[in-house]
Amino acid sequence: MRLAYPIDLSRQSVEDGGGWLVTFPDWRNAVTDGASLQEALVNAGDCLATMIDYCLRKGEEIPTPSPAGNRRLIEPEPGLALKAVLWLGLREQHVSPAELATRLGDISHRQVQRLLNPRLKAQPELIHRALAALGKRVVVEVLDAA
Repeated sequence: MRLAYPIDLSRQSVEDGGGWLVTFPDWRNAVTDGASLQEALVNAGDCLATMIDYCLRKGEEIPTPSPAGNRRLIEPEPGLALKAVLWLGLREQHVSPAELATRLGDISHRQVQRLLNPRLKAQPELIHRALAALGKRVVVEVLDAA
């Protein structure tokens, strides 16, 4: 699963303050803006990170990205994306963090909880192992900057 979320961009009138408005069709109430297109895109990345962070901390569902169509895509930074995909894998397979710890064998339930905490650094190798325990694998792809 690639966590690349489409965004809708619209130019704001001078009466509305100008700049660009960004909305996320897959995220209720996720809206940001920017004076320039570049600022709006940076703010969209921050907005997405905030939404994913909230869902992980509250144990809520993270929406599956819809097809892009002709829209721009915004992705979370890789560390946060790994945590989100791990959370999605647990939910998809109805596996608790405690059960995942048991599957891994050498880490505690508390360590699995740390893996899911968006505000704590996690060893990518450990997240890769956790995903493998769920029958998933991580593929790295490097693309030219747009």
